[in-house]
Amino acid sequence: MQLNGFEYFNLSYLIDNNGLNDLPEVEGIYNWVYWINFEPQNITTDELIQVLEKLSAQNLVIPSNFKNYKYEVNVTDRKFGENNLFGLSNDKKEILLEFIKSEKGKKDIHWLLMNIYFSKPFYVGKANNIKQRIYSHCRSSSKISSYLEESNIYQKNIWVGIRKTPLESNKDINVVFEEIMQKIIKPGLTEKAG
Repeated sequence: MQLNGFEYFNLSYLIDNNGLNDLPEVEGIYNWVYWINFEPQNITTDELIQVLEKLSAQNLVIPSNFKNYKYEVNVTDRKFGENNLFGLSNDKKEILLEFIKSEKGKKDIHWLLMNIYFSKPFYVGKANNIKQRIYSHCRSSSKISSYLEESNIYQKNIWVGIRKTPLESNKDINVVFEEIMQKIIKPGLTEKAG
């Protein structure tokens, strides 16, 4: 799937179907996105509500801890939680639930949420060899793989996007691209920019 200049592969496909062989051995940047894909034309309203509740409840962020000699502060991104659909008020939740009963409403919410979720990856990285780097994330106990496993997040709900570095680019530009993306997006599982 192509989106926002990245080519996305489902993590289940990469791991279970030797899809890692489809990845290019080139320099580039990559990102990881949480997205429960659904076909708007083939989903019931009740099934869609379940998907929306799961999307709303998931929060892929490593808490930050700050300490000095007097104080210790733990900071984390706030989840919406179960049955609190994207933090909407009851009135707005009812409007949304009524809207998604129609085929057009299902298509519109799919388009909106897919664009939101794919514009906010939870991890951004750079690689001299994209295939080898993503392979190392998938085949070892990398921090990302460990976090996803501990959080009981299904591989089918993770998408890995890759973007090759333009051929005429300076070899060190991936480091710069990675840091720019990290500083703007602030991906939840990236511990520090750069």
